[in-house]
Parts: sequence; C-alpha cells; structure tokens
Amino acid sequence: MVEFEQNKTQQQISGIEKLQTEQSQTIYGIEKLQTEQSQTIYGIEKLHGKQHEKVMEDIGDLQNQSARFQEYLDLSPVAFSYGYNKNDNTKVIAGQTLLFTDRIVDLGGQFNSSTGTFTAPIKGIYVFHLVVTTNGAAGWTTVDLMSGTKTIVTLYSYDKDYKDQASVSTAVLLDIRQTVRPVVRGTNRDSIYPADHYSYFTGYLLKPI
Repeated sequence: MVEFEQNKTQQQISGIEKLQTEQSQTIYGIEKLQTEQSQTIYGIEKLHGKQHEKVMEDIGDLQNQSARFQEYLDLSPVAFSYGYNKNDNTKVIAGQTLLFTDRIVDLGGQFNSSTGTFTAPIKGIYVFHLVVTTNGAAGWTTVDLMSGTKTIVTLYSYDKDYKDQASVSTAVLLDIRQTVRPVVRGTNRDSIYPADHYSYFTGYLLKPI
C-alpha cells in the first residue's frame, strides 16, 4: 500500500514537473513572439521613418522646381538678333570683337552692341547663331565664338571669289553673368561685306537650369 502511494505521488510530481516545463516553454514562446513583434514594430517604424524622409525630400525637390519655374515665369524673355549695318564697313582684324550694331530684336536687353557682347542673365542652356560675310581678295576668315577666354565654337570660311559667307550654330550651358562674343581669330580678307544683315549674330535662352 505504501509503495502504491509512493508511486502515485511520484507520478503526480512528474506530472507537475512536466506541466511546469510546458508552462516554461509556453512562456518562452510568448516572450519570443513578443520579441518578434517588437522587432516587427521597430522595422515598420524604421520603414515609415525612411518613407517620411523620402516624402519630405520629394516635397523639397518639388518646392525647388516650383521656385525655379517661378523664376523662369518672372524672367523677361531673353532673345537678341543684331545685323551688320551697311554703313559700318569695318576692317577685319585678328583679335577684334565683331560689332553688330543694327538691332533686329532684343528681348531682355542683354546684348551690348557697343562691345559686341551678350551677358547671360540667368544660368541656362543658350543657343547662338553667327553668320559672317566678308569681302576683298580671295581668302579665308576664322571667327571664334568665345565665353571669357574659352572658345565655344569656331566659324571658318574660304572662297576664291570676291566675297564669301559662313555660319555656325551652337548650344551652350552658361552660368549667370557669363558672356559670349564673336572674336576674329585670323583672316586675310579686307572687311565685313557692307550690306544690311548679310552678317548677323543671334542668341536666345532655350532653357533655364
């Protein structure tokens, strides 16, 4: 009888220990689940933080674009075209800036006909077109379209007849206050052909940056 009771008691103790083990495992499982949930919540908050930062960056970019677009809307149109006047009859000399004095159009007032220089009022992409007609003995003429001391593009003409004409066009990125002017690199011609607008200099703002 005593042995029976001892066995019964031992079984009860084993059951209690088993139950305690299962409870411990359950508690561990709950704690592990809570940890995973915490990590998930942290991950979501981190992702939301990054998304928030990205949204704020996008808003900032849009505001900057809007400000630049407003500047463009507020900016007067930038375009000029000046021709060579038949009364100028200027000798072509190496190193000189060609002067186009006969105004065809000038929107924005950024071309100085007395110096032959265009000054960019805003940073952007500009387009220029230069036409030069020379006369005199058969020969050649080279004209650099320059920004400061840098050559952007070069016009070259040659003809064995009394006069010849050449043109060059280009697009260039200019910063605010940068200048562009046509400068004679060299020639053995006598002068610019003395007729209205056989030679001219044109430029305009294509796109602000």
